[in-house]
Amino acid sequence: MGHPRTLAAAALGLGIGLLGSSPASGAVLIDSFTTPAEGQIALDSIADGNAGKTSLDMLPVLGGSREIFVFKTSQVGNGNQPVKASVNERDTAIFNFDQFSSTARGIGRLVYDGTADGQLTPQGFATGVDLTEGGANPGFRFEDVKVTGSGLMLTVNLFNHTSGQIFSSGPLTLVDGFLGELFLPFSTFTGAGGTASNVGAIEIVVDGSAENAFGSDLTFGLFSSGVPGPTPVPEPASLALLACGLLLSGGYGLRKRAGSR
Repeated sequence: MGHPRTLAAAALGLGIGLLGSSPASGAVLIDSFTTPAEGQIALDSIADGNAGKTSLDMLPVLGGSREIFVFKTSQVGNGNQPVKASVNERDTAIFNFDQFSSTARGIGRLVYDGTADGQLTPQGFATGVDLTEGGANPGFRFEDVKVTGSGLMLTVNLFNHTSGQIFSSGPLTLVDGFLGELFLPFSTFTGAGGTASNVGAIEIVVDGSAENAFGSDLTFGLFSSGVPGPTPVPEPASLALLACGLLLSGGYGLRKRAGSR
């Protein structure tokens, strides 16, 4: 797998914007994170190599099932502070990876493979899924992304429905304070799986095991394949404030020039 990349829109051409809650026309919706109503939670409090996990089927997600796995990898000092991953829990329509304190580190995995059996099945979908919709969709969209803390890495793995082999984004280092849309082009993926047009399973990995990732968290909303979202248009109030600022700045400049005569 390649070296980690850094989430930097200017350097990587990632689409960034504040978006709505519905996918664009032609997009392949993978998960809106709105079900179940009571939430879906996996947590792990002890770094013993055993995962906390939850598997649900009959859901309105791609393949009909969603599985969440959490591995706590280390603890600083005494205590058993948990690492948790959840859907639609306290925050509606949100996936949340939460390292509860500055002393816990771990890894979260979100799996879509059409089977709720507690493991990843690379060729799990009934038929191969074309996430590109015949080439119309160039990548994945993660909407309403929020990164808190440093050291987190995000990887998306696609598994070929015919061969079971992997086609991966590789690890992307997330930047503290990032807000908005993350667009991940399929053109950046590598591996023997070779395509986003014949997919048998999807895996998202949030890796918070790095030494500097204690307490770092990630949330995101709607997950789909599609085209990058539009650049956000400023709200009317923001435009009014901007105009006011320009007027004040201009007035100050005029007064300064008049006073210097």
